[in-house]
Amino acid sequence: MEIISGRSVVDFDVELGEHYMVQKAWSNYRAKKLLQIVDPALNMNYPEEEEALRLLKISLLCVQETAKRQPTMSTVVQILSNEIE
Repeated sequence: MEIISGRSVVDFDVELGEHYMVQKAWSNYRAKKLLQIVDPALNMNYPEEEEALRLLKISLLCVQETAKRQPTMSTVVQILSNEIE
């Protein structure tokens, strides 16, 4: 998530206070605006945007609050390898 967004997981803004990337990502996901997290410096177009969206969704799976809901690393590898969705 940090690589795709170009931001730290915890970003401190003097005027706005702390922002947590995971909370922002979940909020954007629910609003169907997950691509807004992508660093504009990456200058992506389709199909790169689709791949970024896919990676962000995988990262959200990995940071779920309940550990039981998080995929195992072997499952993540399978997802990244397109063996499973």
